[in-house]
Amino acid sequence: MNSEVIVYGKPDCPYCDKAKEILEGKGINFEYLDVVELPELKEYLVGMGLTTVPQIFVDGKYHGESDSASTVGDYKDTFNVKKRDGSLESINLDKSTRYWSGLRKV
Repeated sequence: MNSEVIVYGKPDCPYCDKAKEILEGKGINFEYLDVVELPELKEYLVGMGLTTVPQIFVDGKYHGESDSASTVGDYKDTFNVKKRDGSLESINLDKSTRYWSGLRKV
């Protein structure tokens, strides 16, 4: 996996330790940022409505809390579908999710 993974956490946090353990077990490289050591990071997370740790981001996008660590690297935001003519077309899940979410709001 060549994605940038960032875990925001704090010392003496068993959920943070578990998330790190899961990512390490999957062989995923990640950067761990301590919100106690760097309080501006805590302010950043709170500003996004995220008030607990750990918080996991993949390629700058919010991925989830500690329970989501096990799914990092399991899927991609882009996948290929086979068209009627047999050719493959890339579909960006992030864009299609936003499209369908917009339709549901109507």
